[in-house]
Amino acid sequence: MNCDRVVFTRDIVEGLRGQPIVSISQRQSGYQNLPEDLLNSSKLNLRKLDLSGNSIHRLMDRLLQAHTGLEELRLADNLLGDSLNPIFSSNEFHGMKQLKLLDLSRNGLRSIEEGILKGCESLEQLYLDGNNLTTVPTMSLKGPTSIRVLSLSGNNIGSVARAAFSMVGESVLRLDLSENELSHMEDDALSGLERLLVLNISRNDLTRFNSDVFKGAYNLLQLDLSTNFLREFPSDALRHLTELKFLNVSNNLIDAIDQAYLSGVKELQVLDLSRNNIGRLGVNAFSSLSELTRLDLSLNALRTIEESSFEGLTKLKWLSLQDNNILLVPATSLNRLPSLAHLHMEFNRVAALPIELIEATASSLVTLVLTRNLVREIPAGLFQDFEMLVSIELSGNMLTTIGPDTFAGLEETLLELDVSSNRLTSITGGELLLRKLLSLNLSGNRLTRIPPETFQRLDSVRYLNLSSNPLYGGFPPVLPSTVLDLDVSRTDLRILPAVLLLNLQSLERISLGGNRLEKIEEGTFERLENLSRIDLSANLIERIDNGAFVGLSNLYQLNLRGNRLSSFAGEHFDTGTGLELLDLSSNRIDRLSPTAFAIHPRLRELDLSDNRFLHFPSEYLTPLQFLERLDLSRNGLKRVGEFAFSQLGRLRTLNLAANWIESVEELAFHNSTQLQLLDLSGNGIEGFSERTMEGLLRLEHLDLRDNRLSSLPETIFEPSRVRSVESIDLSGNRLNEIPMKSLQSQAGSLSRLETPFLKRLNLSGNRLTELGSSILQRATMLETLDVSRNRLPDFAGAIAALESLPALRSLDLSGNRPRTINESVTFDRLTSLRFLEISHLPDCTRIERNAFKPFANLRSLSAHDYPKLGYFDIQGILKGMSKLETLDIEIKDSSVGNEQLSIRSHPRLREVILRGDRLRSVLSSSLVGVRVPKLTVGIKNTSVDSMPAALFFPVPRSTELHLDISQSKFTTLSAQFLAALDERTGTVTINGLAYNPIVCNCHASQLWKWLRAANHNHRHHPSNLVRCSAPVHLAGSSLTNLTEDMLSCNNSSSTFYLDRRPGAVHHAVDRPGTVATPSKPTPANISGTDDTLIIGIVAGVVAFIALIVIVICVCRFRWSGRVDETRRFAAAIAASTIPDASVIRPASAYSGKINHDAYLGSYNGGSTLDRGNTAMPATSMPTTPVQIMPFLQPPIHLMHTLVPPVSAHPHSHSQSQAQLQQFYGYCEGSSLPIYVTCSTTQDTKCDR
Repeated sequence: MNCDRVVFTRDIVEGLRGQPIVSISQRQSGYQNLPEDLLNSSKLNLRKLDLSGNSIHRLMDRLLQAHTGLEELRLADNLLGDSLNPIFSSNEFHGMKQLKLLDLSRNGLRSIEEGILKGCESLEQLYLDGNNLTTVPTMSLKGPTSIRVLSLSGNNIGSVARAAFSMVGESVLRLDLSENELSHMEDDALSGLERLLVLNISRNDLTRFNSDVFKGAYNLLQLDLSTNFLREFPSDALRHLTELKFLNVSNNLIDAIDQAYLSGVKELQVLDLSRNNIGRLGVNAFSSLSELTRLDLSLNALRTIEESSFEGLTKLKWLSLQDNNILLVPATSLNRLPSLAHLHMEFNRVAALPIELIEATASSLVTLVLTRNLVREIPAGLFQDFEMLVSIELSGNMLTTIGPDTFAGLEETLLELDVSSNRLTSITGGELLLRKLLSLNLSGNRLTRIPPETFQRLDSVRYLNLSSNPLYGGFPPVLPSTVLDLDVSRTDLRILPAVLLLNLQSLERISLGGNRLEKIEEGTFERLENLSRIDLSANLIERIDNGAFVGLSNLYQLNLRGNRLSSFAGEHFDTGTGLELLDLSSNRIDRLSPTAFAIHPRLRELDLSDNRFLHFPSEYLTPLQFLERLDLSRNGLKRVGEFAFSQLGRLRTLNLAANWIESVEELAFHNSTQLQLLDLSGNGIEGFSERTMEGLLRLEHLDLRDNRLSSLPETIFEPSRVRSVESIDLSGNRLNEIPMKSLQSQAGSLSRLETPFLKRLNLSGNRLTELGSSILQRATMLETLDVSRNRLPDFAGAIAALESLPALRSLDLSGNRPRTINESVTFDRLTSLRFLEISHLPDCTRIERNAFKPFANLRSLSAHDYPKLGYFDIQGILKGMSKLETLDIEIKDSSVGNEQLSIRSHPRLREVILRGDRLRSVLSSSLVGVRVPKLTVGIKNTSVDSMPAALFFPVPRSTELHLDISQSKFTTLSAQFLAALDERTGTVTINGLAYNPIVCNCHASQLWKWLRAANHNHRHHPSNLVRCSAPVHLAGSSLTNLTEDMLSCNNSSSTFYLDRRPGAVHHAVDRPGTVATPSKPTPANISGTDDTLIIGIVAGVVAFIALIVIVICVCRFRWSGRVDETRRFAAAIAASTIPDASVIRPASAYSGKINHDAYLGSYNGGSTLDRGNTAMPATSMPTTPVQIMPFLQPPIHLMHTLVPPVSAHPHSHSQSQAQLQQFYGYCEGSSLPIYVTCSTTQDTKCDR
């Protein structure tokens, strides 16, 4: 019987008496002790009892003795460790002979009494996860003889001693020690565990293993060593595990794999080596693993795979080479894998699918994943011989078109096809003949029209995604009738055409978000009786007609967030619905009809935040007896009246934050007995009466921050009103001292703060000048303390008070007034601290690195905003913090790189925020070593004005990147850097552009284009609504609202002469006598990749070598007197050695000279956005004298500008501008195809 979050009254207990109930769950019901009425009076024969998530803090009444048949007892997430005695003791478990499962996870247990499980003869599973144990509780395990599963995950265990599990060794099959702080395991630590089959020691701090550490566990089948700090494969330690089948060593620091490493584990079936630093695979590295069926090599540094790498893997079925920067599918290596069924090569740089792939895998391949590669086309009939292929994932490539021939041969086998986020502009050739297809994803392309016949043969498709395509008006007349889930969000829909919903009687879910719908008409969803979820968010809907949602009796979720609704009525529906989730947030609603919610009696979650309510009558909520969550934040409510939110028996979360509330009347929440979270933050409340919180018996979290409270009534939290508040946030008020008398009511009359249930205490933004050493002495369960933005003159007294908090994990000391932080401010006893904020110290002049030595276990550090600090030893402070995951720090140097941040030594870093007005540059090496799946990088409040294009090159391509550059000095983002971001399309977001001094000139053209590009949804973030700071005539204008020709660097009389030919490079050609200005950058196709950089560099080297050869040849031929022949010969060589990445630029119109780089220049002169074909600014191209290149003189018919010089005659200005206009073209007769400028008035033989 599931009675979670329900309080049993006496009548309910009486009703249960004698019933055949064997299992009861009462999680999160607010119990502080075991429920005596239920366990003693009901006479139930219970076998399973779940009381997790309550506030039970003692087990001493032997209430469970009467339930001799109890087999499962779950007491996780309670407060059993909340005691002045650090040793948890209880007699409740004694003699429970039938008990098989006991869960005491996350109770704050620090130590466990010896013999606590005495008499539990049948106990098979014991869970002690997430407590504060520092050692393996060897003696506490004495008693049970049948334990099969022992879980100690998520504790603070630092080492495992010899024979630590001797008490359970004969029976235990599975042992979990993950997420501890293990740095050492002694030899024979697992001795006696002969029956152990599964061992998990992942997410610890192990750097190596002793040779005999696994001795004794001879029958081990599964071993997880992932997310440690191993630098070498532990082959010596594994020699004892000859029966091992599963081995996970992912997310370590291993850099090589050789055959010898794996010779001792020949029975392996699954091997995970992902997220290491493996740069090579030894010859026949896996040849000894003939039983291997699954191999994961993803996220390493394997650019190439040797032919012999997979020799011997005849049974391998699943292979992942994801994110290794592989350029070619290793078809020759795959030939050694006759059983391969699943191939994962996403996030590499594969540009083509070779015919060898077919030969290697056609007979066995079931799944092919090539997501986020560089595939441009799929040859017709490529998959003709694939007999078993059921899933193809090609998302995020460069495909421009697909058709029936693309997947020929898969008509009767293919079930899933994903070609999303490509460049598809059309689906050609008629029908897709994939009759068995269940899922088709075409989202994120450039489709403007889908032909009517395209989907006619898709007889089985269930999921169809057409989102993020400019399809307005381009939908086919009929969609497949079998579709259950349809996504047409962000397709520029302005109305809901009947064609979309015609023939979709089976439809269950539809997403129409992010379009331009203005109204929902009557009967729009008529006849869609199976529809359960509708998403209409982020449209422009102002009106919903009566009957718009008629006939939707199965509707479960309706999302109307982010529209322009001013009202909502029940008349939109015709009959009662099963609606449970309704989101009306971010509209303009200021009124509701009396029937608005009466027609939805089963509503559980209602979001009305960010609307315009000034008053919210309680009558709206009367019919909603199942309501659990109500959000009215960010409205205009001014008061909470009497009984406003009373009698809501199931309400658990109420959010009234960010209104204008000045008063909360008595009994406002009367009899809302299940309310657990109440948020009143961000209002103007000055005080409460003693009865304000009356009736909130289960309140756990109360948020009162940012109000005007100067005090609290002493009896407001009396146990008769509020039983167990776990967290109270009082920050940002007007308190002069801790309101101890109010808080003491939780435990009675005490002379000091004693709140046994308090886990989080926020006292920030007050006027505290000291924190007495005894105030927090008995708050033994306190885990989070915030005393920021107070007036503490030093931290010595505060640290003394904190020493009595053994469970403290998070501490915020920011915004206080200390002058120094040195070794005398000892943090030695705060070794359990995981999160530290120590920022905004305006008077601090000295911070010593030794003060941070005790923080070796720190997960998060925030240390910035020290205006008087001259030197900050970041490298010294971070040394030893290898477990650091988030870092927010101030840089006092002018530049920062990997030397200071040492990310290689902090491989778990997932958030790095750099601050400081002295910081001017970020080196491209800064992020070397990052390996996390999600990374946040912040460059905030700095003087940085540019970003190296290679900054993210060391970061895995599959890593989701979030970049925040708020409050820095960026005037634009370079084309190269934008290209690097575009390389990661779909996995990168950027915020904070609006908070930089963006200059709207020609250098911002690529940023303009990037922001306007389709599919960059993050550009809509408010921090990216960029406004120009310069030039003066554009100041204040929105960058994306400008036209490209307004982004000019032309401050003189220079004229832009443009080549009329498609694809030509545009250049600014200055008239004689004018000041040369940088040419306007050509808008480039933002599709460059890091491969372009590599190819460009190689091409440049080749060109340079060719140039040397040419010069030598010219000199030798000149010496021989054969000048004319020499010139022709050198020109021929030059023509044959110009690399693809070279840029051919026009001759200068005013000098008649040729720039040498224009012919033999490498990629580096161009932009990554168009693979080196964009002109460099004129100022960056040095003029090379003609004498340097004799082979390009008149004998090869080079044509100089044919435009007459500017005449000095006063009437010359009347000459037609068209006559002076120049263009670039090929000129006949030359031995090299050279771009030159030609006059439109001259009779030249030039191909325009």
